[in-house]
Amino acid sequence: MTAQQILEQALQLNDEERLIVASSLLKSVEAPQTDRRNNEEWIAEIGRRAQAALSGSPAMTWKDARARIEKRLDLM
Repeated sequence: MTAQQILEQALQLNDEERLIVASSLLKSVEAPQTDRRNNEEWIAEIGRRAQAALSGSPAMTWKDARARIEKRLDLM
């Protein structure tokens, strides 16, 4: 089975099942050592973001996101 076939099947799952699959996949990949958050924190964050995306509520407004991006670019 190819990754594309697995993805197509996974996308047919309900929201909760997709979150379980996504979480399990994330757990299977080691985070870089420079990452300040541990795997459990990232998995929780991904879960929150996925739920927000699936419910249609943005994590932040475009105005806030743009300001955050511009601030980061100024630091470089």
